[in-house]
Amino acid sequence: MARDERRMTFVVVPHGGSKNLSTRSYELSYRTLRLAAIAGGVVAVLLFLMAASYVWVGAQAARVPFLERQVVELQKERQERERLARQLARMQATYEQIRVMLKGELPPLDSIEARARAAGGQVGGDSTAPPADSTATDEAAVDSGDAKQR
Repeated sequence: MARDERRMTFVVVPHGGSKNLSTRSYELSYRTLRLAAIAGGVVAVLLFLMAASYVWVGAQAARVPFLERQVVELQKERQERERLARQLARMQATYEQIRVMLKGELPPLDSIEARARAAGGQVGGDSTAPPADSTATDEAAVDSGDAKQR
């Protein structure tokens, strides 16, 4: 391979108002100029990537308050579903009791205990059952008149 021996000369001429009017010249080979251009291109690409990553991180950081609000809303919805599930279990137990009373039959003892535990209450004489959670109960009481009409 033949080496490119061509060179480029840059002449620097000072402004006419200065006392030193001597010119300076710099010679650079084409190979050096190509390497400088490649290095400049790599630096430009790296600066672009750094700026792009900064913008991306900034955009992700801007989403944080929205996501935090969404998490709070989802937690509230989950608590509401749990409250409704407890209320449904209590209403099913009450409905079953009313249905049994209207038929005049007594349900099996294990059925009564299972429904009472599902509703969160204690079974008579069962000291191992957890106490009813007073914070988990509903504020609205079921009207006994409405239950009998069903």
